[in-house]
Amino acid sequence: MVAIPRKIANRGNVLRLLTLREIRDDVMCLRSLTKQKHQREYMAVVRVEPVNLPLMSDGEQEAILEGFRAFLAGISPQEKPLSIHCRTARYNLQPYLDKLDEVAATQKSDLYKAMAADHKAFVQKLASQRALLQREFYVRVLIQINVKEGVYRRLLPAEVFDQARADLARRTQDVITGLARAGLMARRLNSEELVYYYLSCVYTREEFNLPRSVLYTLDYPARAELPHAYQQGAFSQPPVDALDALEVLGKLPELTQRAEEREAAPSTKKLRRWVWKSSEKIVQEKRRQSKRRDAASADIPDLISLPELIQPASVEQTPNYIKIHHNAGDEYLRARAVIGYPAVAVGGWFDRLLSIDEPYIDFVLFIETVDSVSYVRSLTRAISGYRATQHLELRHGRTEDPYIAAARAETEDLRDKLVQKAELVHAFSLYVCTRAESRQTLKERDAKVTSLLRGLEMHSVPLQYEHLQAWLTCVEARDVLKRARKFDTSTVVAAFPFCSSDLSTEPGALVGLTTGGGLVIIDPTSDELENGHELVFARSGAGKSYYRKIDLMRSLLTGFEAIVIDPDREEYFPICQQFGGSYIRLSPGNLAMNPFDLGRIQGAERNALEEKLQSLLVLFDLLLADQIPGVLSQREKGYLSKIITQAYAEKGITADPATHDKASPDMQRIYDLIMAEGDTFGLADRLLRYLPSFPAKTEVDLDNQLTVFSIQDLPPALQPVGLYLVTEFVWSQARKDRLPVPRMLLIDEAWVLMAFPEGGRFLAGISRRARKYNLHLRLVTQNVEDFLSSESGRTILLNASQKFLMKQDSTTIDAVVNAFKLSDEERKFLLGAGKGEGLFFCRQSHIPLQVVASDLEDQLACTDPKELLRREQARLQERATAASREQKEALAIKRSGNEFNVVLPYIYNPDQEETSNGTEDGVSF
Repeated sequence: MVAIPRKIANRGNVLRLLTLREIRDDVMCLRSLTKQKHQREYMAVVRVEPVNLPLMSDGEQEAILEGFRAFLAGISPQEKPLSIHCRTARYNLQPYLDKLDEVAATQKSDLYKAMAADHKAFVQKLASQRALLQREFYVRVLIQINVKEGVYRRLLPAEVFDQARADLARRTQDVITGLARAGLMARRLNSEELVYYYLSCVYTREEFNLPRSVLYTLDYPARAELPHAYQQGAFSQPPVDALDALEVLGKLPELTQRAEEREAAPSTKKLRRWVWKSSEKIVQEKRRQSKRRDAASADIPDLISLPELIQPASVEQTPNYIKIHHNAGDEYLRARAVIGYPAVAVGGWFDRLLSIDEPYIDFVLFIETVDSVSYVRSLTRAISGYRATQHLELRHGRTEDPYIAAARAETEDLRDKLVQKAELVHAFSLYVCTRAESRQTLKERDAKVTSLLRGLEMHSVPLQYEHLQAWLTCVEARDVLKRARKFDTSTVVAAFPFCSSDLSTEPGALVGLTTGGGLVIIDPTSDELENGHELVFARSGAGKSYYRKIDLMRSLLTGFEAIVIDPDREEYFPICQQFGGSYIRLSPGNLAMNPFDLGRIQGAERNALEEKLQSLLVLFDLLLADQIPGVLSQREKGYLSKIITQAYAEKGITADPATHDKASPDMQRIYDLIMAEGDTFGLADRLLRYLPSFPAKTEVDLDNQLTVFSIQDLPPALQPVGLYLVTEFVWSQARKDRLPVPRMLLIDEAWVLMAFPEGGRFLAGISRRARKYNLHLRLVTQNVEDFLSSESGRTILLNASQKFLMKQDSTTIDAVVNAFKLSDEERKFLLGAGKGEGLFFCRQSHIPLQVVASDLEDQLACTDPKELLRREQARLQERATAASREQKEALAIKRSGNEFNVVLPYIYNPDQEETSNGTEDGVSF
């Protein structure tokens, strides 16, 4: 049993238990644990986005682990230990549910509100059926300074903080840079985030959260509202009487004479000798006086201090746990220290530890680089022992022990690497803190943690009588327990504590479930994503359209506007009806849009007329190219450019943006100008058959939250034209808005346009620039190999921050594996994936994902004829079964007659004719 240190046991004040002084300028200021008043400690916290290391290819894993090795090599022995905090917590669904309610409240349609209520109930059902967990990863950077040493001894207290903040910022940036080399995205927490992070370390339950309005009052004095009379000056000082003022003026000569006499009289005080002081001496005296004043006021508490807001009401320690009491309830904590590790460290072994399916588990690691000299000496002594044992066995004629030989070889190899500086020595500490709202739950969770550690061949011990120190270790990133083991760099690298399958960017829309049952919620507008584009690759029948429709409905529920290009079979018509959207059919006789409409673009990156001219050339490529797919010659494009410019000039439209609101020309005018010029290239003959398709004025708008364009009625030659017209129209409308609303453009079969070189370049250009105008592309294709082989396709792939690879077959799997650098396990997963399953790529990581939907969402999204027929047959069978059951029940009731036939059906039968055997009730035996 380890006794509690006197330093902590004697403290009865909870406020003194936590060493937090204040949080400002993104820095956490802590009191030093030493008794020396000139010691200061400052801490910064960096949040790290994890990667799914087990699913990466061998090359990617090797690159990440080598980057992590370089990061560990950059830790200096003179620096404080690096603290890594990993924890599991319940997924907070409340912001997502509140967003659904907020958007639904703005809608008037009852069908829309029913859809929102159905999705909300579905998410709550998922939360009740499984433990929805999220894993968070933090690196805590701590520095300690001595104000009596170095540059700090010449600085004022305010200057000391500025210098310490600069030193901390440099080391924090080094940590972020080192993690980036390992392929990990990291960012530093700001002051407000530090407050909530520290609070969640003190107690994890959400009921303990602080409202932001309270944080805004920190370091501000309390103010009272004065009565209205005080504000108007009604209670000011009484006026001076005029007679009293004249009396004072009359005595003024006498008072002046007395003052002159006092000045002339010799002073009774000892005259002070004048001493010359240099400017440096004067500055030093002022500094000392300032430090005295600051020291005198240092113990004066603030009117409202952060430690007082965060501190628990009490902390009760027992041999088996500590109880942290707060007004909202109690929280129990039990800690363990890992003291034994497996003989062979498998890469990513820490990921198996983090995969525990329990909330409120904290894993705290401390990594410190230590001098390798003492460790080399201990290895040399171990080698000497192995040699002595081998010599002894050889002398006695015994067979050599293979275990001792293997241990000697490994130890010698490690010693050689340490001497050659190929490996470093690190002190590695690992503590596991389990929290719960009751002792019974705490006991069950701790038993699961113990079982998991035992399954990983790791030996742990409960920290009897030291749970309080373990709690402080978790809260303030100081390893006061010192349960460290020495490992070489390769062993620490094998741990790699930044593995997770969580990819959510809150708040957003539900995308699906991970293999562990966790939710994946993605917000396309999040700053954590380069853009909001998503690309879906799947073979026919893999469920790609089903996934797109589920995602569309949930995006609408979270406030997005959506434009959908429906290629066939009216797949999106039920969703359009449910959400009260606009369904527009494009036909060969009416494409509903004038491609020459210009309008005024907000913040145009270049001349809008010139850009419109380039996009119109893409349209004429689709219309007039001799080959399909093909392109116009340069001479034909130059000729068309001249005709188009002339048509705009006739309407008074020039490069001046002020003229862009004027009426635009139409396709008929282009045809007339070509005929007037003599039609040198024969373009008019090719254009003539398309003239009825283009109206003189655009007949559609995007004033609805959901607009679906159906190109089912268009012939194959016009489908690329219709797809281009819709895409260009949406792109123009998005750039006309002064404050663009979040829009989603869903193209169900993007290869229809990508098959044309100019169409592909047009779509690739939008993918590069759409984020600026809050436009997010959703592209779906089953022509994987053709898409990836084109330059435009590779550009779109590079600019899509989200990718979803669904089921593939043997003809497409090789192209997908090469493009995404998939491992053999991922290849097998995609070949055997079920409907709605696949690999989801986001935020530099990827995970297996399963698409799930509620019953109402499933009814609206499913348009597969075979599936619909199967469901209809199932419904008919269910109805037939129900009808048969009802018929049998009715027949049984009819035959029963009375309750006796139900109980004794073979004894009593009311349908039997009465017999004349003398019985009154017709009962026969």
